[in-house]
Amino acid sequence: MSDAAWSPWLARCGTRALAVIGWMLGATHALVCLKIPGRFAWPAVIGASILAWIAARAVKARAEAPTTPSPSAPTGGRRALAELAPLVAAAIGLAAPLSDAMRTAVYAHDALYIWTPATAIAMDEAPPRLHAVLKPGEVRVHYHPEYVRGLPLLNALLSAPFDAVDTRPHRLAPFLLCLLGLLAGFDATARRGNLLGAFFGALLVGLIQLFARHASSGYADAALASFFVAACGALAPDARGRSRPWIAMGAALGAAVTKDEGAIVFLLVALVAAARAVPDRSPAGLFAIAAAASVFAPWKLVRKEQHLLVSEPMALLRHLPENAGLAWLRFERTLAEFGHLGFGTPDPSPGGGLFWQTPGGDSVWWAAAAAL
Repeated sequence: MSDAAWSPWLARCGTRALAVIGWMLGATHALVCLKIPGRFAWPAVIGASILAWIAARAVKARAEAPTTPSPSAPTGGRRALAELAPLVAAAIGLAAPLSDAMRTAVYAHDALYIWTPATAIAMDEAPPRLHAVLKPGEVRVHYHPEYVRGLPLLNALLSAPFDAVDTRPHRLAPFLLCLLGLLAGFDATARRGNLLGAFFGALLVGLIQLFARHASSGYADAALASFFVAACGALAPDARGRSRPWIAMGAALGAAVTKDEGAIVFLLVALVAAARAVPDRSPAGLFAIAAAASVFAPWKLVRKEQHLLVSEPMALLRHLPENAGLAWLRFERTLAEFGHLGFGTPDPSPGGGLFWQTPGGDSVWWAAAAAL
């Protein structure tokens, strides 16, 4: 018997890619915090990752036992259609945001004032300067310099081959993470035997106006959500009751270095992974938690050295009402988008949505609701 229900290869790649990116991004972020500039940290991490992949493949090839195909796996033409389903769902949902990102430079507020300035110095700043104190003669517009540097580091890596003054590549890193997030969501649902629900679920999420906009706006929020989805999918037990702690902790680490709120995701995922690993006496799970915590630790040391660590709990409490209000407004806006498309309620963003480009219109949403 196979370990889980069948999932398309591309969807499985989405989950694994987010985990790999999380580990690599976390390691690069840690090296930057240890005073190794990104221009040296990235090549070291990429090289080490390639060597680790080669070694893992060699070990797996020696130890791999024959597996029985999953009984839920489709065959023949249905298999081909199922393999294409994740690509089709993601393409329909994210084609318009990708087109916009390729045409237009960064213009959204947070992307312009938080992530673009951080990207400009990401390859040279080590360790990160977390206070907005300018040196004599220095002029810099950089909101929230105390934020983690994961997204700027990824932006800087992907935009390296392009013109330095062209900010369009800064929109591609969050877009890539959101694309992988849709595939990871597809994978998590398909592994539970609901292939039709996986397709329409990925399609539905990709067509939510807020997700579609922020997938290419250059913001970190939707990218953080993508790491969270991958981590949750890997934590959920398979048909034999086993989770995938290395994938879960890699995705959680990616969330932690993408946005400050990701530290909460990291803590929750680590607690759940530990709760599963301790009763099962799983050294792999505990080692994955310890490894991820070790990689994230240098960031906390930098915050402590720059006198920001102690203020974190009080800052969270002080801004709790504001953040709760923002969360409610965004949740209410998403519900309004669903209501408009599925039930004909007033459009919360007239003229501003991407839904008119959806083949099938409202029928897609009714089908998605039935499948889910």
